[in-house]
Amino acid sequence: MSTALSPGAVSAVIGHQVRRAAQTPKTFVNWAALLRDMTFARIGRGPEDLTFVTRGGLRISCPNRPGARVPIYEVFAEDTYQLESFLGPLLRQPLRVVDIGAHVGAFACGLAALSPQATIECFEPSPNTAAYLRRNATQNGLA
Repeated sequence: MSTALSPGAVSAVIGHQVRRAAQTPKTFVNWAALLRDMTFARIGRGPEDLTFVTRGGLRISCPNRPGARVPIYEVFAEDTYQLESFLGPLLRQPLRVVDIGAHVGAFACGLAALSPQATIECFEPSPNTAAYLRRNATQNGLA
């Protein structure tokens, strides 16, 4: 069984890496340190944690592993949930949101920044990930 990637798969991986590298300076004020630390993580020399500082001032920390960073890019770089257009005028209402599988809190922190009067209850089953969730809520004044 071959583990080699097809040319199409290699192209997709490279395209994804290029897209992430381009998104980082547009989305995070500490982009240079993030790109450096993510690169060094590939060779086992990067820090264990990363803290992303958004252009809006939110600080989101996570383990320095590719899968752990995905929700941060989905919420802040790609606007995957399109919360402003989806919720529209509801963002000015006292929302109550339950975030099950909250991961490190990227969604909850992003929503709280858009709707400061929202009450967001987060549940994360992984104790290690829940520790990042608590840290992110606290460092952004949302605990």
